[in-house]
Amino acid sequence: MKQSNTLKRLTLTLACIGALLLTGCRTAEVTTSLTNQYPGSDMDSQMNFWHSLNDKKLISNDEALHGAILFYCSEDHAKSYDERVYRFKQDKFLAANFDGLENEAITRGQLASILARMLKIKGGVMMQLFGPQPRYALKEMVALRIFPESSAQQVLNGAQFIEIMGRAEDYQLNADRKASAEKLNAAKESDDQNKQSDTTSTTPAEPEKTTE
Repeated sequence: MKQSNTLKRLTLTLACIGALLLTGCRTAEVTTSLTNQYPGSDMDSQMNFWHSLNDKKLISNDEALHGAILFYCSEDHAKSYDERVYRFKQDKFLAANFDGLENEAITRGQLASILARMLKIKGGVMMQLFGPQPRYALKEMVALRIFPESSAQQVLNGAQFIEIMGRAEDYQLNADRKASAEKLNAAKESDDQNKQSDTTSTTPAEPEKTTE
């Protein structure tokens, strides 16, 4: 009897492990997608999308891609999830081997990877060596205070997604201001150098003194 019970427990354990192997790599599924309700890029659709997103407990891959592209260029002309994935891969915002399902809840690591590519964040040594993989991208985003402390496999709700996108927008605005300031300073330095060069070339040379 003891051997029989042990065998049953072993069989049950193996079955549980098998189930985890089959489903453990996938996150929770989102039953309703806002991209089906508000797919357009017009102002009303965008406002309704962001407003409704705030109340969602989970964000799907499709919703995250739609929100990310609206953040990036204010327009999303894709008519399906497959079109969004294709565009993101073409623009190098998604890894070529990305195979996330449409209604699968996006992970924080995956969202961090997308935003790191959009914001052109170079990252630390590991990210520069291996690229913006979810784990390294999230670590960098936490350091930049765009993401809160979390794990790469952790999912997020609508309010958290909106907060992260807001921080990403602030980061982009600050980066743009810094780039503009550096450009203006470089132009000013170049102009000052040109003026100095012109002054030097137009100043008459002093006559040589002769001795009697």
